[in-house]
Amino acid sequence: MPASIIIPVWKGAPVIVACLDAIFAQSGDRLLEVICVDNASPDDAARLIAERFPQARLIAQPVNLGFAGGVNAGLRAASGDVSVLLNQDCIVQAGWLDALLDALTAHPEFGIVGCTLFNADGSINHAGAQLRKPIALGQHFIDRGGDQPRAVDYVTGAAMAIRRTTWDTLGPFDDGFYPAYYEEVDYCYRARQRGLEIGYVPAATALHLFTSREWQHDPLKSWATHQHSRYRFVCKHFDAVELTQFFELETAAIEAEPSFEMNAARVLGSRDTLRSLAEIAARRAADLADPLTVDQVRLLRVGFAQIARQAFAAIEQQARANEYMPPRWLESAPRLADDYLPPHWLENAPRLADDYVSPRWLENAPQWATPSEELAPLEQQLRSLQHREQEILAQAFFTTDSSALKRLGKRLLSLVTGREYRLLTELNVLQTHRLDVMTQQIEALQHSLAFQRQQFEQSLNQTCQQFEQSLSQTRQQFEQSLSQTHQQFEQSLSQTHQQFEQSFSQTRQQFIQRLAPLDRRLALLETLMDYDYR
Repeated sequence: MPASIIIPVWKGAPVIVACLDAIFAQSGDRLLEVICVDNASPDDAARLIAERFPQARLIAQPVNLGFAGGVNAGLRAASGDVSVLLNQDCIVQAGWLDALLDALTAHPEFGIVGCTLFNADGSINHAGAQLRKPIALGQHFIDRGGDQPRAVDYVTGAAMAIRRTTWDTLGPFDDGFYPAYYEEVDYCYRARQRGLEIGYVPAATALHLFTSREWQHDPLKSWATHQHSRYRFVCKHFDAVELTQFFELETAAIEAEPSFEMNAARVLGSRDTLRSLAEIAARRAADLADPLTVDQVRLLRVGFAQIARQAFAAIEQQARANEYMPPRWLESAPRLADDYLPPHWLENAPRLADDYVSPRWLENAPQWATPSEELAPLEQQLRSLQHREQEILAQAFFTTDSSALKRLGKRLLSLVTGREYRLLTELNVLQTHRLDVMTQQIEALQHSLAFQRQQFEQSLNQTCQQFEQSLSQTRQQFEQSLSQTHQQFEQSLSQTHQQFEQSFSQTRQQFIQRLAPLDRRLALLETLMDYDYR
């Protein structure tokens, strides 16, 4: 009973040499051929095979056909009575092939047999497997249970032997399980549906290195592939009762699932299942001779649509709870409205309206008419400046938004883009302008006093000396206060600028750290329904 070994190759450069070395050293004289199917691997795996193992047959594919497509190409090319599918990261051990072939000889009821697979630490990873229904999740046994071959639910495709007669009866693997997962479960169930048994051979052993780390680089892609294949298996093999139970358990699992990626994968998997349902139904009829009924098709459409909606609602809620609420570090960020507008030292600054505009000696002076025709434009200009300041404050701190979440989010963006800093600079210019306008008001009053002095010369003669003395004293006080205020302002402005720069730098670093996962999740939510996980 000569055997062909078929190895689908995808990014296998780090392990393919060790895999082939073990095959040629440990397989014995019943090994007929080794077929390596290069699934358009982007690394040097194909070159290593061609250079180091000319006795191996290398079949190049123009694109990645996935596991099922790759083994189908190898099975079509194989000439042995038995074809053994082997992962590129499996290191077979002595006597493994003889044990598989002996089991097939001794047990004609076995159409497919599998191996004992060990982890790198020596623990058992696979000693046969079963599919837990109705949740449709695989479970590997980790107890060899003696040395005799025995029937199991299914065996892993990492190391499985298939009779040529089984292949002739069942036909090719379903390459709709793309790029991986559940294709060997489907094939074993198809064999059992045709009356063949699946055997586990304890004496056939290999080390499974599990070198693929793509699931770590893109866990969403890996889980989406898993859910797509899992849902495809459910559509192909479950009856109406099992489908109803499956959808009940799956919707409950969505509610309890804490992982964003897992629920997002359910959205992607259910979406693709709904799009491919007609093709899956046709494949079920062809592979199992058990076409879906109209009621089953309706149940599948309604069930997977509900899974997609419920899982999408779950990831939206998880995204809001975990990523889109204001980060905690913002709680201690500087509050510009409190700390910088205005500085606290201004509380003790002179009140010009009280001390300089109306000296006390004027209390007994004649009450002259207010020069409204001169002050009215200045007052209007002051009101306009004050209104603009209020607008800038509202723009800087988003006071018009009723939602605290929106204010914080907008403020964060304003800090990062420098918008707030520009608004504060404009506010400072407006305040300076307002001081100038107030100075113009004082000058207008002085001009009015001079004008009215001519009209009320007798009264002014009585108060002129007092006014000159008070004005001189007031000027000195104002200049002293202005000089002191200017120094305090410069000190406060320098201190405020340093605090702002430190806070902004820290805030920017923290924001950048948070930005990467936030952008990823925002992009996912925006494009989820068009995401191509393949």
